[in-house]
Amino acid sequence: MKKIILGFFLTLSFKVMAEPVFIYPTCYASPYNSECTINNNSGKDISCSIQITGQTKKGGYVSAYEYRVLYQYMSAWIRVNSNDPMNDPIVYLQAYANCNTLN
Repeated sequence: MKKIILGFFLTLSFKVMAEPVFIYPTCYASPYNSECTINNNSGKDISCSIQITGQTKKGGYVSAYEYRVLYQYMSAWIRVNSNDPMNDPIVYLQAYANCNTLN
């Protein structure tokens, strides 16, 4: 009887766990601002944490972080701007997106 109850709870817990979703950000960079977009083409509702960081020519850092829930076939974007694009443009950009399905 204990094995049956344990098996039931294990089966239930595995169905509740979120599945990772592989999503690659599409980024656009210019000296003035940089922007990344993620698209939910998985057909499932997902939750994503998105981070973008950049470095300017003079060594300053710009960054942004956002948490979004993306329903089926929706997209989200995140942007960072340079404070002085003529003298201190953005020269480096890196983006991360960590997404899981919603149950």
